Amino acid sequence: MSIVESYLPTGKPSAQDSLWNIAYSDNSGQTNFKYVFDIHDANGNQLIRTKIFPDVNNGRGYFDAGGIVRNLMQYDWFTTDNLADVYEPDASGEIAIDYQVRIGEDYNIDASGITTLNMASGTVRAFNWTPGAFDRGSFNLDNYSGKFLTTRSANTFTIHKDEPFYIPYYNSSTSTRTVTVVKTIANGSTTTYTVSLAYTKSVGFKQMNLARDPVALLLSYPDDNDLLGNAVKYTFRIGSGDTLTFIIDDCKGFYEPRYLFFMNRFGMFETCKFGMVSKLQSNTTRKAFSKSGNSFETDRVRTIVGSKYNETKINYAQEINWVYRLTKDFPTDNEWQWMEELMYSPIIYLLEGGKYYPVTIRNTSYERFQQQYAKLKTFEIEVELNQSRSAFLR
Repeated sequence: MSIVESYLPTGKPSAQDSLWNIAYSDNSGQTNFKYVFDIHDANGNQLIRTKIFPDVNNGRGYFDAGGIVRNLMQYDWFTTDNLADVYEPDASGEIAIDYQVRIGEDYNIDASGITTLNMASGTVRAFNWTPGAFDRGSFNLDNYSGKFLTTRSANTFTIHKDEPFYIPYYNSSTSTRTVTVVKTIANGSTTTYTVSLAYTKSVGFKQMNLARDPVALLLSYPDDNDLLGNAVKYTFRIGSGDTLTFIIDDCKGFYEPRYLFFMNRFGMFETCKFGMVSKLQSNTTRKAFSKSGNSFETDRVRTIVGSKYNETKINYAQEINWVYRLTKDFPTDNEWQWMEELMYSPIIYLLEGGKYYPVTIRNTSYERFQQQYAKLKTFEIEVELNQSRSAFLR
């Protein structure tokens, strides 16, 4: 008599959702019976042991490992590079995490306690995606195999020649893929380039930057040839998947654009461009103490020496925080839906002066507008730099 059934999460479950592990033992009717769930990391280190009483209706034990597994995920792998193939996250917690489940049982016979461990076991790989508002329980990551991991429906983009364009790609098979790029120049003639895109890890995710120069470097590596320097448009396709078209705009516009790089619902990074007016403001926090403001001399007490009054309040420390107010011009209905992922993203970077600064979005509510009733509406947010500075200390 022992554990006769066990069920672990299958497919590519979300680490950000429930991860139910189920067991059934024909000992479940014993006195004070409990199922023992041991959760270990991929290296066999025990993370938690929990004892669960069986369900009164069917005698099974249910344990949700989601809260434990979520603590193992990492978010600091964001990488910047002038390459189209920017980074390939792995299963150590960057895009996925492996955990082991070992199931035992604990009960009493007369006055004796009996505990038997690791009677059934298995390994689960959970992925760092999060369910949406209306697809929990029905979302299947493999439906995106061979596709770009984005909820944007657009496949044509107008970008500046120096503009970054981060977008992730996923394929459940890690075999080498063929990249096809078609360049169009001003007279309408086209040139087709192909290059191989290889995987170095077993998970199948690629963080891509499909800006003009990184794509040109991918095609010409290791020679930094300006293959797309005279292009007015180019298309990009991996394997037989979707084709993205990029129209190059040499005019930067009236305002200096700002770019946010955010982790989307798939646990990978995308770029959101704010091309309209941006305003930077600072908030200063001061610490102060008071003093009398008197200067005691031999024959008098002064509050003013010469033409300068003595201080009665001393600002001895200042801390400065900066906030950017960013504006995006007239999002489409699909972009209003897509940008909700920006609002709940766990980690966001602002590109400023060639450096990437971590930021926090101050806005806490978000509404998906539609042009049917909102017409052409801009999108405004405030982002706070997670980089405070200390001013002069007196």
